[in-house]
Amino acid sequence: MVRGRDILEESREREKQRERELQNRFNADSKDIIAFSLAAWQLFIPVIVALLIVGLLVMFILNLF
Repeated sequence: MVRGRDILEESREREKQRERELQNRFNADSKDIIAFSLAAWQLFIPVIVALLIVGLLVMFILNLF
């Protein structure tokens, strides 16, 4: 007969195995994290510049300078 404790131990072992598989699959070192951060900023900088340009154009059109 299967006991509750055996079921818990088996589920914990499965969870640990799954964590190991995920760590092996998505093994990101610090270089990968830095590269991703730079790529993210390269996407956000043009958006920020575009918003600044639009803001300046609106201020110029409405004579708020």
